[in-house]
Amino acid sequence: SVALKNDVGQLADLVDDFDFAVNEQCFEYEECEEYAIFTDKDKAVFGAEYKVNTTDFCADAKALNLSVMKKKLLLTDWRETCDD
Repeated sequence: SVALKNDVGQLADLVDDFDFAVNEQCFEYEECEEYAIFTDKDKAVFGAEYKVNTTDFCADAKALNLSVMKKKLLLTDWRETCDD
């Protein structure tokens, strides 16, 4: 499988060339809704937030059909998911 990472500007042009998408900080930068082009084609979108709390993004992530978790910038094994 091949993923498109953090390339919001080319989502429409590249959606058919990738199996899923990965985004960092789409809630912080208010760009998560752009990924509907992937989810509308039943393609997964995974994301990580570093500054936004799960209480501030999980409901919206679920509504947008995105799988997003909170991580620390040092990218240790620590994470907080919307299912926690």
